[in-house]
Amino acid sequence: MTVQAVTALLRNSVANLNTYTIGFSDEAFDESKHAKKVAEHLGTNHHEYTCDIKDATTIIPELPFICRRALW
Repeated sequence: MTVQAVTALLRNSVANLNTYTIGFSDEAFDESKHAKKVAEHLGTNHHEYTCDIKDATTIIPELPFICRRALW
C-alpha cells in the first residue's frame, strides 16, 4: 500500500491529520511538489522541509544514534 493510500485512509478517521515531507534541493531527487499536491487534495496539515547537502552531511553520521534512541 502506498503512503498516499494510507494517508487517505487515515484522513477519514483522524481530524487535523498532519503530513510531513522532506524535499531535496536537487530536483532529480525531490518529490515534495507531488507530496504537497496529495496533501492539498486530502486536506491535511502539511509540513515541508527542504534538505540541502549541508543538512545531509550533518545528519547522516548521526542517524545510527538517532535511530537507536527512537527504538529504545
